[in-house]
Amino acid sequence: MRSKEIYFIYLMGLLCINNSIYGQSLLDFRMNLEKAEVSKFKIPISNNKVVLKNNFGNYKVLNPDEIKAIKGQAVFSVEVIYSDYPKGENFELLIKKRLASLFQLAPELFSNDMITWKAVKQTDSKKANVYDLFHGIVITYRPALTLAGLRGERDYLKNVLIGKAQLNDSTFIKVMNRNKWQDVAIVNDFTGSMSPYIAEVLVWHALNLETKISRISGYTFFNDGNATPDYKKVVGKTGGIYNTSSQNLDSVLNTAVRTIENGGGGDVEENNVEALIEAQKKYPKAKSLVMVADNWANMRDTALIGEVKLPVKVVLCGAQSSVNTQYIDLAYRTKGSIHTIEEDIVDLIKVTEGKDVIINKKRYRLVDGVFIRVD
Repeated sequence: MRSKEIYFIYLMGLLCINNSIYGQSLLDFRMNLEKAEVSKFKIPISNNKVVLKNNFGNYKVLNPDEIKAIKGQAVFSVEVIYSDYPKGENFELLIKKRLASLFQLAPELFSNDMITWKAVKQTDSKKANVYDLFHGIVITYRPALTLAGLRGERDYLKNVLIGKAQLNDSTFIKVMNRNKWQDVAIVNDFTGSMSPYIAEVLVWHALNLETKISRISGYTFFNDGNATPDYKKVVGKTGGIYNTSSQNLDSVLNTAVRTIENGGGGDVEENNVEALIEAQKKYPKAKSLVMVADNWANMRDTALIGEVKLPVKVVLCGAQSSVNTQYIDLAYRTKGSIHTIEEDIVDLIKVTEGKDVIINKKRYRLVDGVFIRVD
């Protein structure tokens, strides 16, 4: 059973190194902390979850090294698990302490407004069994692709086009069918877990060929550096960008496969803007750029947005809840637009300082030239 979303503002002392008392420095963070109840929480067994353990009634993390697994990953959710024992007590202080312990291990989580935060109370708790229940924090993230995973994505694309596999999503196709754009260049993120959306682009292209109506100036695919180690990536020169202006399906597919085979990203940040700049150079007849973006991945090169001279129509993949504000900024600064599976936000340029825009039923405000989420 889940209660309505509750807004929390925490102002707490950071835990000392020995986790026994509070220090003097203060931590101020805000979050929407959803509340949920289960009779007994089942410890997940998955390759995309980190399970941090606490003793009953305590906040010290017993296995802190496990947090290393989320380094460079896109984190989706954080759940704080506790027991309703003694029954009816206020456990807010315990939750605060556990979150402060997490802050010590991974402070970057607390500045990420894409993460869903939840406090999960176990109701089947009594003196006889409370020490047998799980207590701690569960972090869900998207694991990085392995070489085998990259090959799987390549094979998946081919199987979709020959009818042996089905599309898992329809965001891009729905956006393109709603908007009859002409003379656009498609710029597609080929990193992380973008294969369902990559397949959509290829399927849409195949259908577009059947109608014999060419709306595309060309395709630019990017993989954030051709497997270059993260520490060697240079803003504006990361590479891993592949182009094709051919309308032939095999040429587009071969370019897609080559992009995948040569790399799959690495860290969470991607070279989106570098790819946009490349596309506007390669396709001078394009009137705008369509960025097929991973909502869960930040851009490493936002400092280069000023070099993008064409409007950017951002198709956000994986934006079922919050929208990554970096992409709202990109669309706003290039006089472009934001598109989700259900919505087209085409009047961003009309938003003035201090005013709001609503996307996916959430509110974002323009403050000092950038958008922030407003709760």
